[in-house]
Amino acid sequence: MVLVTNTNRDDSIIEARSVEEALAKIMVTDNLPVDRHPEKRLKASFKAFEETELPRLKEEKPGLTHNQYKDLIWKLWKKSPDNPLNQVSSDSLILSNA
Repeated sequence: MVLVTNTNRDDSIIEARSVEEALAKIMVTDNLPVDRHPEKRLKASFKAFEETELPRLKEEKPGLTHNQYKDLIWKLWKKSPDNPLNQVSSDSLILSNA
């Protein structure tokens, strides 16, 4: 009976012939698929944005109604880098560099 572990399926082992090749294999962002549907994350990311911005706006601009705060948050959200629809995808970078 053989008592040696099988390393064929060990994902922690990275084999590369150069530093660039090793870094390319380590980089997680390069290996992720391109997010083609950012609108799927829109509701959750807006909710998180709203939870962080509402207390700040209440402190900066006291006395507004809740609907006025919501309108301000929505205007900030449209321009925010946290908005998935505002994030630059790798496809647009490739097209703009061509």
